[in-house]
Amino acid sequence: MLSMNKIITYLYYVLLYGYVILSIFLLVNNITQTNIIITFVSSYLLLGIIIWALKKEGMAKEHLIFMLLACYLNILGESYLYYMDTTFYDKIVHLVVGILITSLIYTFYRRRYKVAKKLILLAYIGIATLWEFYEFFVVTYLNIPFVGVFSGGVLVMDYYTDTIFDLIYSGLGSVVYLIYALLRKR
Repeated sequence: MLSMNKIITYLYYVLLYGYVILSIFLLVNNITQTNIIITFVSSYLLLGIIIWALKKEGMAKEHLIFMLLACYLNILGESYLYYMDTTFYDKIVHLVVGILITSLIYTFYRRRYKVAKKLILLAYIGIATLWEFYEFFVVTYLNIPFVGVFSGGVLVMDYYTDTIFDLIYSGLGSVVYLIYALLRKR
């Protein structure tokens, strides 16, 4: 019988190699789209940094699985244009990523320091804000539509409103995880 640790390890490797295969497939089929290439490069850089940091800190593979799932959501959103054709796909991704990154921050700092949950929330809001700056840079200087909500290819939420709602959903995801962590402690 397989232990939970072995199942998590197998799941991690299946997701990781599946992500590589899916990325290659999507990249080959969408090589002319600059936003796809930027998404792949940024996703792989982020994933590589996170895997390195988590392994260095000896953190659980569950966090790696969560990060792979977030990368899947992002790449599928870009490749199949869910961001452009589905009104709330972007908000779901921001909510999920808020939960996942807050869980990483919480686990990392909980092991070392006694840190107030408010500081963890602020740390995540800072990370989410940096991401929004990145989106602004890509739209402004690379002219790639990374910001705004589209439905059927038509802009239905302007850039500024989209940014505010992205931060709200990211913050909500962070709060959801912190409430979960608080209830789990009891």
